[in-house]
Amino acid sequence: MRAARSLLDALLLRELPLEIEAGSALFLIMPQPVIGALMVFTASFMIAGGIQIILSRSIDSRATYVVGVSLLLGLSREIFPVYFARAVPLVHEFTGSMMSIGVISAFLLNLIFRIGATRSATFEFENSDTPIADLERLLRARGKAWSVPADVVDRANASTGQVMQHLVDADLIIGSPSVMMTYNDFDLTISIRYHGVLLSLPNVGVREHFFLEEESFSYGLADFLTGVYPDRMEARAARENATIRLIFSG
Repeated sequence: MRAARSLLDALLLRELPLEIEAGSALFLIMPQPVIGALMVFTASFMIAGGIQIILSRSIDSRATYVVGVSLLLGLSREIFPVYFARAVPLVHEFTGSMMSIGVISAFLLNLIFRIGATRSATFEFENSDTPIADLERLLRARGKAWSVPADVVDRANASTGQVMQHLVDADLIIGSPSVMMTYNDFDLTISIRYHGVLLSLPNVGVREHFFLEEESFSYGLADFLTGVYPDRMEARAARENATIRLIFSG
């Protein structure tokens, strides 16, 4: 307690703002058992939150290496302290604690493993009369292979099927359409390319928008009423080449 009092007196002699002095003094005079209990409380929530974030997405080989190597490098700071002590002074700025090593390692590894992480597949159809069930089967098979969340695949199937069906019913497609499926571990993008008239759709870029029943059915998209629609949508046309991009966030 005497040491804490001396530190408090030394702190108060400095010309610091009152808020900083009061906050620092509070931590200095706080008993060690109380500090230990606070550390256990906050650390428990931090660990549980980190695990929840990791498990919120599918764990593939890339994520396994990022998490595993980062943890091992962080733990090595305490297992081999002599090794890090022999490093040049500049390295000490980044290897002062297990947390700093782990965070920096995870950040750099994630950047490296993001190279080539985007996967894409294109489905070509000989004619626009291809059954919607065949398209759904192809999308589900590719989504399972890429470990896309099931709810995202379900929404993508429902929205893509509705758009394709409306294009066929309205006779807007000339020739053979194609569907490109792209996934980058965050967003699933369905790009529908075809020759013909661009399909006019209501703005679905914002989830808070609500549509009237007559408006939704006038576009032939019943799923807009039940919330099965993309998070973002882009539509453009260059002469007779039309493209509709449906973006679903995972």
